[in-house]
Amino acid sequence: MKRNFFLIALLSLFVFQMNVVLAGAPKVVKKQIAQALAEAASTGTNAILVITDAKGVGLEEALAMATQTISAGSDALIAVVDRDADDNSELSLKYQMARYPLPYLVILSPSGTITGGAASGKISPEKFAEYLPTPAYNQVLAARAANSTSLVLVSPAGATDAAECLKKMDEAKATIKPLPVIVQVNADNVAERNFLRKMRYDENQKSSQIIVVNAAGQVVGTFDAGAAPASIAAASKTAAKGCGGCSSAKSCAGKKDEGCAK
Repeated sequence: MKRNFFLIALLSLFVFQMNVVLAGAPKVVKKQIAQALAEAASTGTNAILVITDAKGVGLEEALAMATQTISAGSDALIAVVDRDADDNSELSLKYQMARYPLPYLVILSPSGTITGGAASGKISPEKFAEYLPTPAYNQVLAARAANSTSLVLVSPAGATDAAECLKKMDEAKATIKPLPVIVQVNADNVAERNFLRKMRYDENQKSSQIIVVNAAGQVVGTFDAGAAPASIAAASKTAAKGCGGCSSAKSCAGKKDEGCAK
């Protein structure tokens, strides 16, 4: 009787531990990729595409890197994509998968924007995790995908001018077509640190800042609570000069810029 009780208790503990492990494990899909990506996008979840072929050489190592990237960053769907499979032909063409050495990992935002890519083993999971878009960055990327401007309000702790900045942003918003997206970020939010770096936010600021990102994903202006709404609106219609605000590597002769919502 005691022996049976002990075995039942041991089995229950094992099942509990397995459930914990499975609950914390990232979701990995290998079929119906497009549907899985659409479902992830509907919940604002990023995705890591592990691009391979029918041979699957190095796939296990690439999957391990994807899993470790999520552990070092934030939750994401992992999708294993055989780029030569007929079911994946449309996806392969859309993201030009034929150009990549295999296996290759690509990070997708919910809006379908590629924010990072690397060959398996060529970058640490911790470094690769920096390319996982934050919630605020995903709002900017979604606006860009919709050909819209983003007005980003960044407020540090203790700032008392956030309400005034929002008022100016709302006034500017009414004159911008299509209507821009307003994104609010706490400057002290560690999870948004990489995003703020891309937005060229000055961490030494004591007051709130309005950062204007045009429809091409370029940072084109920074304002404070004293700015005129007309100036904010005018900035949204400009393009960044030179490579200081390029939105793609192609437009800057291969140079990448941290101020771009690429």
